[in-house]
Amino acid sequence: MGNETETRERLLKVAKDEFLELGYEKASMRKICKKAGVTTGALYFFFKDKNDLFAALVKNVAEDVKMFIIHHTEKEQVIYAEAKTTPQELIEDGIQQGREFVTYMYANKEAFLLLLSKANGSAYENFYDELVDLMEKNTLQFLDHITSVNGRENEINPYTMHWLAHLETSSFAQLLTHGLTLEEALIQAEIIAKYLTGGWLEILKKE
Repeated sequence: MGNETETRERLLKVAKDEFLELGYEKASMRKICKKAGVTTGALYFFFKDKNDLFAALVKNVAEDVKMFIIHHTEKEQVIYAEAKTTPQELIEDGIQQGREFVTYMYANKEAFLLLLSKANGSAYENFYDELVDLMEKNTLQFLDHITSVNGRENEINPYTMHWLAHLETSSFAQLLTHGLTLEEALIQAEIIAKYLTGGWLEILKKE
């Protein structure tokens, strides 16, 4: 059992490096086996195919990110609906959540890079677009909830919601793809949170 675990971990490490260097499409299973010092039969004992191997490196992180977006929206609904919540408190909460997400993102930096820029051809090639769609869906849910609580209708048009979903998603994704350090990214996360929260406050006219 110990040898099997070591072999699997070695395959994952080599595969991660190969995918990061070449991307999913150009990565070679044969080359991964050679670098890991195992036969192709050994690789297929652990993983069904290249897609399964890639998924083993990114699946947990991909699921965590989607759950973070859902929980973030749920928390925002509660905070924005609180009559006594001040604009400064909303901004501070946005900063805290932004910093928490960036910290998690950098703790799983390589998996994020695989998902954001190395997944073409894999089952995760549309991961970024899926995040935007989820962000857009949750934004609509958030707006419907907030406006109904305030006795109004959601008057923000679909294009604006789609654009805002893209803006928020790309703002955080580019921290990694542009090569910022964790310290630099945390500074930018605060700027992003202030900008996005300030924009929502203006749109929703939270007083």
